[in-house]
Amino acid sequence: PAPTLERLIVLWNKIEEAFNQRLEKKGVDRGHTYFWEDAMRSGVLSFEAIQNLTELRMISNKQVHSSTLDVKQISYGVELAETLLKNLTVD
Repeated sequence: PAPTLERLIVLWNKIEEAFNQRLEKKGVDRGHTYFWEDAMRSGVLSFEAIQNLTELRMISNKQVHSSTLDVKQISYGVELAETLLKNLTVD
């Protein structure tokens, strides 16, 4: 599929679902301040994946709330999201 804002949003939602499932499976409680550290310790995410999630969140938020779209950023965001999703769904 083409790297569109719609695709970026759909991928973000799939990442959230996969991430929450992995947290639940590993018994990591997302409701406290240090859940990122717990997620790394339990093997849900690597430090690099957390950095990529943060970058993706920034790209997504900027594009969703912008009056003009940056096609290059959306394309990069879709590529990043696809990689993250693939890594989150591999066990």
